Amino acid sequence: MAMWKADGFDHCVIGTVIVPGESSERIVYDALKCILTIQLSSGEGCSFEDAEEYFIFNVLGSIIKDGPAYVYLKTLEEIEDTEGEMRDHPPLAGTEGGTMH
Repeated sequence: MAMWKADGFDHCVIGTVIVPGESSERIVYDALKCILTIQLSSGEGCSFEDAEEYFIFNVLGSIIKDGPAYVYLKTLEEIEDTEGEMRDHPPLAGTEGGTMH
């Protein structure tokens, strides 16, 4: 079975992931590279925040079953430093309980 790809982000692929309980691999994209790609392709008037908002609503918001996965590359220290912040923010569109799947 072919894996789902996100159009326009081939250069943002960092690998594949196997999720326990699922029968197929998924392509994994670097979320920050995707956001920067959106920003750069939108022209000079697009801020990082605008590109990030577009990514959240139009890329993450269109996630389909067995579709690609997106990851924010962080060290364990960075994750632990932001755990409290994550609990204080509402979940993103297309996520459950504030965590990315």
